[in-house]
Amino acid sequence: SLYTEKDQPISRINGLLTGTILANGAKVLSVVELQNQQSNEDNNMLPILVTLVTEEGESNELLQMVRAEMKKIEEQLNVAISLDIWFDGCYSNITKIPSHSGNPNLTILIEWPKTNIGERAEVNCPCGNATSDEGSLIATRYCGGNFDDGSKWENPNVAACNFSDLAREICQLAELATKERVQQLDEITENSENLESTEVIVSVTVLLTATEEVSGNQSLTDGFLNVADNILSVNEETLQQSQESSNT
Repeated sequence: SLYTEKDQPISRINGLLTGTILANGAKVLSVVELQNQQSNEDNNMLPILVTLVTEEGESNELLQMVRAEMKKIEEQLNVAISLDIWFDGCYSNITKIPSHSGNPNLTILIEWPKTNIGERAEVNCPCGNATSDEGSLIATRYCGGNFDDGSKWENPNVAACNFSDLAREICQLAELATKERVQQLDEITENSENLESTEVIVSVTVLLTATEEVSGNQSLTDGFLNVADNILSVNEETLQQSQESSNT
C-alpha cells in the first residue's frame, strides 16, 4: 500500500501504474483506494492498495523496482509517497511443542519463515544453539489460502521434532560453555543403554559444536573422545536407525 495527497485523483495513479511490468515479470494488477482507514482521517493522505502478481515471489530486486516506480510517480504527480509493503503469503510464526513431562523449560519452539502461498516450509528441528543443517529431522508446514481471501497456515507436521525429554536436555547443553558442555554430555551418554536414535543424533550434533575448541586442550580432547566412545557403544540397531534419520 502507499499514501498520496488526497487531491490527486485515483484514476491518474491507476493509469500510471496498472499494467506496469516490474522485476521478474511481476505485473501491477490493480490500484484501488483503501476504505475505512481511520488512522488517516485526520491528515491529508490517501491510502491506496497496489496489487502485484508474480510467479517468483518476494525478492529484494522486486522491492527495489517497486520503490523505483513509486519514485517516478512522485515526480510525475508532484506528491509524496510513503510505502508500506505487504507480503501476500504466510507470515513468520511459531509452533510450541511442550515437553512430555510438562516441564516448560524443555518446550521446543519451531520458528516458521515467511512463506509464499502454495509452498511448504521446511525447518530443521532446533537443538539448543546447535541445529543441524542435514538429515531428516525436519518440521514442515504448508502455506495455503489464495490471493482473494488471503493466506493461511495449515497444521504443522512437527512429529520429527517432538524429542524425548532426555533429547531436549541434551540439546540444552549446546548453550553451555564448552568445558561444561562436554563434561555433562559425557555423563549423560555414559549410560548408553538409555540412548535411542534421536538421543544419538542430538548428542552428535551437540558434540560437534565443540570440535574447534578441543584442539590443543588435552582435557577437552579426552572428554570429547569419551563422548564419542559412549555413542559408539550404543547398540547397533539404534546406531543404524540414527544413521538412517540423519547423516550421523
